[in-house]
Amino acid sequence: MKKDLSSESVTDDTALVKLYVDSLSQIVPILDDTHIWRSWHAVSGKDENATAMDYWTSRLILAIASAMQSQQRGDTKYFDALGHICAAMVVADQVLHPGSIYSIQAMVLLVQYSMLDPSHFDSWTLIGATSRAMIDLGLHQDPSKSSNTPREKLELRRRVYHSVYIHDRYANSRARLNPRDNY
Repeated sequence: MKKDLSSESVTDDTALVKLYVDSLSQIVPILDDTHIWRSWHAVSGKDENATAMDYWTSRLILAIASAMQSQQRGDTKYFDALGHICAAMVVADQVLHPGSIYSIQAMVLLVQYSMLDPSHFDSWTLIGATSRAMIDLGLHQDPSKSSNTPREKLELRRRVYHSVYIHDRYANSRARLNPRDNY
């Protein structure tokens, strides 16, 4: 069921990445736009230095954007989204592991997809695991001022925290559950 990336589909797939960057990424910027485009160019250009995170990011964004365009379950865009998710799962064990802020970003991408395709993934469970991993890393608190954390790292921590928080609140409201009290 994996969807292959071919030289013929690069233009259409680039349009999907642009759709994601111009819409969902503006609302919930879990990843920096330059990171998204760098990952996409590495994967679409078949760069041998493309990382598992580049592959995961690109495939999840293609899946999310395809699912955003799907009109109903079973249409072409729906199956395209499933194909990209299946392709991404090849590297899931390399990017979905505890102890890394990048893993939390990868999990949020999966949460975003799960909200568009709840028949394959449970967004409530995924955002719960993501929230837990975020708290375990201490991203819900700024580091002490004496740690002299670089500004870019602080911005990344805050962006990830707010993205997880927004998705958690949304998942709670969809499930009509009380918000988590551990923030």
